[in-house]
Amino acid sequence: MRQIFGDIGWEKKLLVFFGALIVLTLLGPFGTYADLDFWSRFVFWVMIVGGVGFCMHVTMTVGLKTPLLGRMSKTFRLLISAALGALPGAAIVVFVNAVFRPPLVSADGMPVIWLQVTVIGFIIGVVEYMDWRVLPPAEDATPVVRTKLHDRFRSTTTADIISMSMQDHYVEVTTSAGKELVLSRFADAIDEVKGVNGLRLHRSHWIAEKHLVDTKRRGNRAFAKLSDGRELPVSDTYLKAVEATIEARTITS
Repeated sequence: MRQIFGDIGWEKKLLVFFGALIVLTLLGPFGTYADLDFWSRFVFWVMIVGGVGFCMHVTMTVGLKTPLLGRMSKTFRLLISAALGALPGAAIVVFVNAVFRPPLVSADGMPVIWLQVTVIGFIIGVVEYMDWRVLPPAEDATPVVRTKLHDRFRSTTTADIISMSMQDHYVEVTTSAGKELVLSRFADAIDEVKGVNGLRLHRSHWIAEKHLVDTKRRGNRAFAKLSDGRELPVSDTYLKAVEATIEARTITS
């Protein structure tokens, strides 16, 4: 459960939620503009976007993290997750329509609603979960260190290791070429990347030191900013060491 709700990117999620809500309320698609006044449309779409969005968040988070789909591309994972999330999502759409625009949709209409929710959920999921940034070429010409852990990758890649995160019984290794899932204890995985200068951020997160960019705070929580644009949580136990690494780099640069 913590994996699903622990590290939500609230800024992007709220932007997507309110952006979709405003557009749907103003445009009134699927006949809602003709059937409902402005505030009724607003409440209608709050319930649908909130309810369907919750279902999609759960299925997409699980779909992106589960080792069962480890060999599939991120886009295909999102498509499968959207189709699964659309099952309860379609039920929410039918219920809200029955409240605001009775009568209840017949069983014959369910496949069409499921397909519509799948397509819309997938499009929003691609916007929210895919990284569309064009990163500048790395200036660091340091050769990639091949570690013992590389031998356990499916692709036998020699790509640069950026970070590692514990996912149940697996370790998710993010490299410059993508992600790899390795069945291992976290401590063993860290031991197998000897030769790469790294830092423990959290009991479930480790990063290569050269990919640590900065730290930031949101509320009472600290996060490390990585060279690929991601953020990982930093626990109080490791925060001083992380900040000292950044400070030392600043002094020597």
